[in-house]
Amino acid sequence: MKKIFYLFALLFFLFFVSTAKAQMIWASNSTGGEKTTFYTNETIYLTSNKIITSAISVRIYIVNDNNTWANGTVLNDVRGSYTEKSTNDTGYFNSEPIWTSPSVGKYDIVVDVNKDGIYNNSFQNNDYVDSLTTTGFEVLAAPYPTLTISLGSNTPANHNWNASDKSDNVMIQMKVASGSYEGVTINSIGLKASGTGDDKNGISIIRLILDSNNNGVYDSSDSLIGYSPTSPPYLRDDTFAAINLQNGYVLTANSNVSMLITYTMSSSLSPGDTFSFQVASVTAVGSSSGQSVTVSGIPISSAVKTVISSVTTTTTTSTTESTTSTTAQATTSTIPTTTTISDQGEKSNYMMIAIVITVAVTVGVIAFLFFRTRLTRQTYEYKWKQISVSHFN
Repeated sequence: MKKIFYLFALLFFLFFVSTAKAQMIWASNSTGGEKTTFYTNETIYLTSNKIITSAISVRIYIVNDNNTWANGTVLNDVRGSYTEKSTNDTGYFNSEPIWTSPSVGKYDIVVDVNKDGIYNNSFQNNDYVDSLTTTGFEVLAAPYPTLTISLGSNTPANHNWNASDKSDNVMIQMKVASGSYEGVTINSIGLKASGTGDDKNGISIIRLILDSNNNGVYDSSDSLIGYSPTSPPYLRDDTFAAINLQNGYVLTANSNVSMLITYTMSSSLSPGDTFSFQVASVTAVGSSSGQSVTVSGIPISSAVKTVISSVTTTTTTSTTESTTSTTAQATTSTIPTTTTISDQGEKSNYMMIAIVITVAVTVGVIAFLFFRTRLTRQTYEYKWKQISVSHFN
């Protein structure tokens, strides 16, 4: 009975030793800390805590997860080929990099000590596995930076536009929100024009404004963060235009801002022309990783702007006429207009008349003096002749 007991005790000890040896290695980070979950943009390291064999070259296999390891299992490396590394002078692995940019999946690590390409589990010849009965480590798809675009709460409605107004006209307010994984750097925004108006000749400048107070109005509290690099922005009608953000606009993780896109119109406009666009694309990268950002929510559409006449021509001489009607967003309306006769023309006319009168009076005075002088001279000559005749007689 005692022999049987000692035999079972020995078998248990051998099993314990074998198992213990097999669990002496683990997947880790660069500092040796055990790690069971990685992302595809990370590097996997191998670390050990007990002597394997001092200063010996071994093969390291990364294989699909196997929770029922059996002696003699053939090792197939998922990377296409094993790597060969050496333990240090004391027989350890000190955070050796074994897989950069890993693939998604569940895996085990095998240290093949005798380098025969087979898993061996015996007292004299033992390989090491992370892990024999559970998953050694798992690789997940790396999180990626995200950006969500939506219409702002104070985006303008469809509206009329006075063709003589050259100020910035807000076409859209949009909310720009980053994801929680990483901040983003926005580099450019692409627009796709539409409407009956000629976008090439009708639009002179496009601007991107940071709407600091979220009121949907371009005011003194807001700042310019981007603009169209070419003039005109659209190289032809109903095509694409870009807004460039110099040095990029950085939006921290899990935050949002409001932005305005404005149009500055040219003089090539006709009453009834309409202008609008879609925010069609956003180019951005992760602020720290440089990874391309996944953008959702686009396209979104701007307001439709309709050009209306700004001048009413009226013939008059001395009165000022004005036509006024109520203007409302998203309705057909007429912007107040005023037609006046310039006072400058009247002043010019009065000055011309004054000059003519002055010239006429001057000529008249000169003529009067000339004839008066001549008449006086003739009178003196006549009297002198009379005196002369009387004296000689």
